[in-house]
Amino acid sequence: MSSGSLFSQSRGAATRKVVNHDGWRLGLVLILVALASSMRGYMDVALCGVPVLFAVWRSGMRLAYVLSRFILIAPFGLGTAILLPLASGSGAWALVGLLLVKLSIANLGVTFLMGTTSVPELLQAMKLLRVPAPLTEMMGFTLRYISVLSEEAASMLAAQKARGLRASSFTNIRSYRRMGRLLGVLLVRALERSGRIHMAMLSRGYDSGMDNNQEAFARKVPLEKEEKPLGSHTRY
Repeated sequence: MSSGSLFSQSRGAATRKVVNHDGWRLGLVLILVALASSMRGYMDVALCGVPVLFAVWRSGMRLAYVLSRFILIAPFGLGTAILLPLASGSGAWALVGLLLVKLSIANLGVTFLMGTTSVPELLQAMKLLRVPAPLTEMMGFTLRYISVLSEEAASMLAAQKARGLRASSFTNIRSYRRMGRLLGVLLVRALERSGRIHMAMLSRGYDSGMDNNQEAFARKVPLEKEEKPLGSHTRY
């Protein structure tokens, strides 16, 4: 499963929105996640998690989609479980468990929100809640282009596999150097793509205002037509 599919509303296949108003839905999720994050006891955190679990169940989202979303928080949970006991000493494992529960509740809240709310609806709800416009636009661009970067990373990895890269190769230090170069190339391509997209948006009348750019978020504008074919300008 690609990272882009983890942010796809269609993958969740929610049958109900539970809360029909987009602004109320976003606000309730933010409140519950904020309350769960501020609590210090397991019972208090669990009470905040019950409405989130109920909303996920009531929405009818696929269990496989909900579980796959935990892949996104696995690195953070693993890092917490390894590093926090080294820093906190006695009683650290209880704190680790509490933080993992909070992280899971936050992840379920975001899963419910992404599974029941399309990107244009989410951006409009953020606007209704008076979220700063730059943050709203950054969220819109991230959700719009994360699948594009995921597909490009997948094509780069497929090219490396065609050149002999295998899972068993990661026992060799040179394989990590190769993957480091690939990440560097992906970063450079992302920066180049963002520059071309920004210039294309400016040529289409973009003025950094949400009111005048809602349609650009609601549809997939073919801004990538000016881009060069994959691999035509960078060797890796």
